[in-house]
Amino acid sequence: MKNGDKVKDIISGFTGVMVARTEWLNGCNRIAIQSENFDCMKAPIPEQWFDEQQVVVIKAGEVCARRKALKVETPLKNKAKDRLGMGGGGGPRNDPSSSGGDETVGSEYP
Repeated sequence: MKNGDKVKDIISGFTGVMVARTEWLNGCNRIAIQSENFDCMKAPIPEQWFDEQQVVVIKAGEVCARRKALKVETPLKNKAKDRLGMGGGGGPRNDPSSSGGDETVGSEYP
């Protein structure tokens, strides 16, 4: 069972995508399942946690297969591009600041 697998809790019937797994000191491993459905207010249903022993895989690699089909890049790849100066993200800029003032950094100290 891996993050991104479509899974189901065999007791409640709750289904969704596995988004996290925790390992506790006394051996209780828990799985977080994010539902693909929405509540009556059209808000995402918060992830629910279940004991690992009561969760089964419905379809392995569900999220990876969708990403491949949609050609979606992961945020991690985008952040790496930004750090390398390949994206349009943050980082040092060559244009002047937009403060509009003539202040010097640290001028509030004598």
